[in-house]
Amino acid sequence: MNCQFCLTPIGGGKFCPSCGAAAPAASPPPAAEPAPSAWDSTDPRNVNLDQPPAFASEQQQPAWQQQQPMQQQPMQQQPWQPAASPARRPIWKRWWFWVLVVLGGLFLIGIFAPTDGGLTEQELVGRWNWDNDARWHYIFNEDGTGTRSTQTFGREQFNWSISGNTLRIESPNNNNLQFGRRVERWTMRYREGELRLSLEGSRYYYSRAVGGGGAIPAPTVPAQTEPAQVIAPVTAEQVVGTWNWEEVSTWQYFFAPNGQGTRGGGTAAVEDFEWQVAAGNVLRIRSVDGEPLQFGVANEEWSVQINGNLLVLTSLQAEGMSFTYERAE
Repeated sequence: MNCQFCLTPIGGGKFCPSCGAAAPAASPPPAAEPAPSAWDSTDPRNVNLDQPPAFASEQQQPAWQQQQPMQQQPMQQQPWQPAASPARRPIWKRWWFWVLVVLGGLFLIGIFAPTDGGLTEQELVGRWNWDNDARWHYIFNEDGTGTRSTQTFGREQFNWSISGNTLRIESPNNNNLQFGRRVERWTMRYREGELRLSLEGSRYYYSRAVGGGGAIPAPTVPAQTEPAQVIAPVTAEQVVGTWNWEEVSTWQYFFAPNGQGTRGGGTAAVEDFEWQVAAGNVLRIRSVDGEPLQFGVANEEWSVQINGNLLVLTSLQAEGMSFTYERAE
């Protein structure tokens, strides 16, 4: 045995003769190997193919079967982040947005749209001219009676009343009226000065005539800033004769020298009247029996002009009503 410091042989002593260091302790004798058991795993006859071979220690096990100690990795603390919210669709792509738009539009239309309703009986009284042709008109009297033009520009009498927005027109003699029935129920709407009458899908539009129910208003002269155009006066002698309507030549006026006259012809009824030319080129036509003429009043006033062979009559009672006639040869 040698000293563990100076490597001097010590022999059987307890201290080194050179440095005096204590001799190292004697190592224990090696352990005896265990006697082999009766079961010999190396014997091919004793091998169990269903179980893996047993090993005395982990050192004798293959490296792939030795248990490796688990090494715990230190956990790294991650910073907190809020969960990502899903992408939001634009508001105009949502169905409820368009529902609100439609409802809002209907609400505004209901507030700002002009309302159209009917008329009371007092408001309906008077004359109403058809927008397409002023010769076709209604006259509603205060006593509930009335007249209207026919397809041939004749006159048809009726009784009338109003219930809500329904205008009831009834024959006074239980005969069928020109629309094929004894009683007519018209849906009535009035809006911005225009009267609309509807019956079974047909619509007619009327405007109130100047002068209402036959009253003849005094002619008004608008203010003029320039000198008025001088119009040649028309005399009764110039009016005398036969004049054919330029649109339907069979419809004509006949002015007799004695102040009598007739008008109509063709499919239209012929009516008699009295006439005269007053100052200011005003042609006055009056009913012979006091009944309203085909234009709805018993006394008519027209502005008359003669240019060569043409006679121009412009109503002073119904705005926009003007007709041209040609002298018959």
